[in-house]
Amino acid sequence: MKSVYHGQFLELDHAPEGFCRTLCEAGYTVDVAWRKAESLRRAVRAAKQAGLTAALKHGVAIFVPGRIELWGKHTDYAGGDSITCATDQGFCALLVPDSDDWSSPLSDSEAVLRLHRLDTEEECTLPLVRDSIPSIDSRIEQQPWIRYPWTVIRRLVKNFGDSSENGRPGGGTLFFESDLPLAAGMSSSSAFMILVALTLIERNQWWQSTVFTQNIPDTFALANYLASVENGSDFGTLAGDRGVGTSGGSEDHTAILLSKRGFLRRYRYAPVRLVEEVAWPIGYRLVVGVSGVVAEKSGAVREQYNAAARLASELAVWWRRLTGRMEDHHLGAAFESRSTVMQILSEGLREQPSIILNESNRRRLLRRLEHFEVENIQLIPAAMAAFRAISPRSEMANDSRVDAIWNDLGVVCDRVDSDTFEKRLRVIAVRSQLAAEELLENQTPETSFLAACALRDVATGRPDGLPVLDTLDAMLPIRRAQEQAVKDIEHRVETRAECGEVHTKRSENEVSGPRGREESAAFAVASSAFGAGFGGSVWAIVPEAAVAAFSERWLSDYRRQFPRYADAATVLVTDAAPAAMIFTQISTQSR
Repeated sequence: MKSVYHGQFLELDHAPEGFCRTLCEAGYTVDVAWRKAESLRRAVRAAKQAGLTAALKHGVAIFVPGRIELWGKHTDYAGGDSITCATDQGFCALLVPDSDDWSSPLSDSEAVLRLHRLDTEEECTLPLVRDSIPSIDSRIEQQPWIRYPWTVIRRLVKNFGDSSENGRPGGGTLFFESDLPLAAGMSSSSAFMILVALTLIERNQWWQSTVFTQNIPDTFALANYLASVENGSDFGTLAGDRGVGTSGGSEDHTAILLSKRGFLRRYRYAPVRLVEEVAWPIGYRLVVGVSGVVAEKSGAVREQYNAAARLASELAVWWRRLTGRMEDHHLGAAFESRSTVMQILSEGLREQPSIILNESNRRRLLRRLEHFEVENIQLIPAAMAAFRAISPRSEMANDSRVDAIWNDLGVVCDRVDSDTFEKRLRVIAVRSQLAAEELLENQTPETSFLAACALRDVATGRPDGLPVLDTLDAMLPIRRAQEQAVKDIEHRVETRAECGEVHTKRSENEVSGPRGREESAAFAVASSAFGAGFGGSVWAIVPEAAVAAFSERWLSDYRRQFPRYADAATVLVTDAAPAAMIFTQISTQSR
């Protein structure tokens, strides 16, 4: 737990400038740090209005970011890899304990955690009962967002309640707000649950208890544990409980707790371990297009999400049955153990009689297998190789398969110029997007449109996505329902009269590369949807000088195409941001 960043700052009543400096030292840019300091000031104001001025001297600030998954669609729970980073956007919170004595609750009355949403002024009070926790289901129906903190409270009190001072946990009030879009594929629900978990762990100093340290010795284990809180499974000696209903992995929790400022990180899951990291290339920014299509994991969408996880589990069962390798618990382990996984599983599944495996399930399993192989074995190593080639600060990964897999694409480890980097990255991103559309079938017309639209250079009117991929025709699945969205983009770009008027002449003194591009060249280097799918968001990597023009054009085109989501859609810009952080006041260190 102490490996989660812990910082110090002056008393909360001081001006936010000092806290802004603290955040900059922790890795945030000045503008982002100032926004977070302003959020903290609003939380302090709300605490004073609630009559908690005296307890503010023990206040703790917590920041929990969202995450962007660049590659790794539905790979983590199958033991695969993903490439992620944290976002500048996230939850800013202030925890005010319920006692002047930090180590004990305020009174003998039932301890509670009060949650106060600063952005909506919603409030709820949830009990922290050690022995039996009453049902809150009826309240969840009226305030669905309560499901997430309630799941965390129920599990953590069950696992660590006896480790608290005086035999019961202490509570307090958590004032929070978020600039992270909800249900947009950026892990807002996981970030919220992590916020509540860090609040309880820090409030009760559970990270010092024996039961905690034996099961959760470091932040890698913490990410795995909090994933088990969300999916309801056991973890070590810590008994499971009812989760939120999804069969997910620990990618979100890993990115939120372990990201590094200015770097992309490739993690392998089940269990979590760092494979490699690569510096974010200078001169580019991450832009996120939020479709407005709710990607909340509930109802029918939850069933679709869980179906992808179930198919991956079934493939692992078939692998063990066909090979006898009972130690390979998931697809990732199977691919690590043998180079012939595709052949063994493909042939084995096709040979099964229909009485054992009907044709419909056979096709679904084969598509799921192909997607994992494409995304995890081909695209993720290739993407990291492309970033390493342009980032001299990055460490080289020890993966001998990269050169062989992507030799035909020219993705080698030599340093390359920006044009070569962009072409390679675009190929990899488009391949990932098409595999999600055809094999995972978890995309909507809206996210497919955003991904394709990002790759159109409106400065020249040239479609800049699929036509450059002639060498990959044999690998690319055919678009089905989403193909019409691409055709609509191409037709509109070709017919819009203004498209040929937005570019300006480049100065002879401008340098080549991403920093030398005129701002009106409103196109992305690469783009793909991310997260669980079935709605949500799309990332785009854009030359820094073109971010403003690209963002305006991207959002405008999308709103015209899908007017029903015009109000909900938005565009965010972020860097590869730091992981979650906890800040205590210097004056409270003696507690």
